[in-house]
Amino acid sequence: MSLQDQIAINAAMALVLTVVADPAREKMHLAILREAASQMVDGRPRFEPFLDAARAMVGAAQVRPGGSGADWTRATWQMKDALRAIVEWRLGEAQEKADARRAVAA
Repeated sequence: MSLQDQIAINAAMALVLTVVADPAREKMHLAILREAASQMVDGRPRFEPFLDAARAMVGAAQVRPGGSGADWTRATWQMKDALRAIVEWRLGEAQEKADARRAVAA
């Protein structure tokens, strides 16, 4: 996972995991997400759902500043699902490495 991928993912997590609305932080996270996602490469199956969700979130924020409305809610849930898939993929990779280390040590 590239640094740009990590930046985009962290910005998206900050957006969808924020409990208390903070328009200034939301604006900052959206700007980071917009920039980072624009530099991510298309054609990577594990990241396509994330890129689609990032585009939906950026688009919903442009239509309705302040992150409200049905489009924002849909984009937020789409992003949460994309992030879940990435975390599960990374967790699986980490678990495989841990299992391999345990097998070598045994």
